[in-house]
Amino acid sequence: MAYEVFIPKLGANMLEGKIESWYIQEGDEVEVGEPLFDLVTDKATVVVEAENRGIIAKMLVPEDVVVPIVTTVAVIAGKDEDISDLLAEVEERKKKEKEKSEHFPPKILGLKRSLTPKATGRIKREISSKLQATCQKTKASPKARKTAMEKGIDLADIIPSSEGGIITVEDVEKHIESMPGKKKVVIIGAGEYSRVILEILQMDDKISPVGFIDDNKSLHNSEISGVKVLGGSEILQDLPGMGISHFIVSVGVPKVRADLFNRCLGSGMSATSAIHPRACISESAVIEEGAVIEAFAVIAVNCRVERGVFVTQNCSVSHDCVLREFCHLAPGSHLGGSVIVGRGSLVGVGVSVAPHLEIGENVIITPGTSIDRTIHAGSVVEGVPGRIIGKTSFSI
Repeated sequence: MAYEVFIPKLGANMLEGKIESWYIQEGDEVEVGEPLFDLVTDKATVVVEAENRGIIAKMLVPEDVVVPIVTTVAVIAGKDEDISDLLAEVEERKKKEKEKSEHFPPKILGLKRSLTPKATGRIKREISSKLQATCQKTKASPKARKTAMEKGIDLADIIPSSEGGIITVEDVEKHIESMPGKKKVVIIGAGEYSRVILEILQMDDKISPVGFIDDNKSLHNSEISGVKVLGGSEILQDLPGMGISHFIVSVGVPKVRADLFNRCLGSGMSATSAIHPRACISESAVIEEGAVIEAFAVIAVNCRVERGVFVTQNCSVSHDCVLREFCHLAPGSHLGGSVIVGRGSLVGVGVSVAPHLEIGENVIITPGTSIDRTIHAGSVVEGVPGRIIGKTSFSI
């Protein structure tokens, strides 16, 4: 029976990879576990091994070519086995994917979908009927009315700047900025994950998210859920002069997140955290500034979450764990008691880690892996139980 060899998906955000070098040639016989090729991604270089024994009947992708995940790169078959039907199927899939990509161009992440009614509807959480009635009676532009409703602002408290007495969205924004006791926070990074952080910040009465910073120029001056993209990282030094005192970084790549974090500190701003009200956090746990704790995450007794750490939805962090700065726990990952996760490491979706273990710095643990031993720094780990399949290509 013939088997396809694919570009594996090593993480939730991985979209493509490059074969740096092949270890085999067409006609070679391979056994299970034998190295096939070195795969390079933006985060790591790993050795992809054979999952089936047989003959390398066809190699479909040359070295140094970037291809999407789950691309068929080779076929393993039995001796003298006819693979013509399988190759035709591979070509048909490739053709359909090409037609699909041409017909549906890539969307701008964090922009169009964030403006749908469904997305904005989630922000309208607990608006009293009295506030709704007041907003409807006051003269205001539709955009100003919408912004006031989302922010929980009573339009009767705002003095219009226009001669006609109609409140504009600029009037609402100025009112929000002038509200006492609120920290003005800028979100660094306007990708998809920034919407998660924005929604958490908007649930905090002491925080006013006033804008996004992103180096993607196509996003500049656009809005995400009613909040403007102010510009790129070149204006970070100007933000304190605009009255913006705090920041939070929404970038998923640990090294980039750490670099931006330090640049923001250097500009004179302070880090703030985004902690969802439905997260369950022990009173004895320590959460440093700049962390993100999503809904239904559990942080147990005597845990420490350092700056810039992401703990996403449905994670459980048992007692006495330490999450070093800029590490990332993906959804549904679970840590036993007294686990240490090193600086800049990524624990993938659905990973489980046994108690009293240490994950070194700059480690990537792929989705669904089970860890039952200490993992050394810079490793890429996969499987049940976890085994080292490569080395990461970044260091914080």
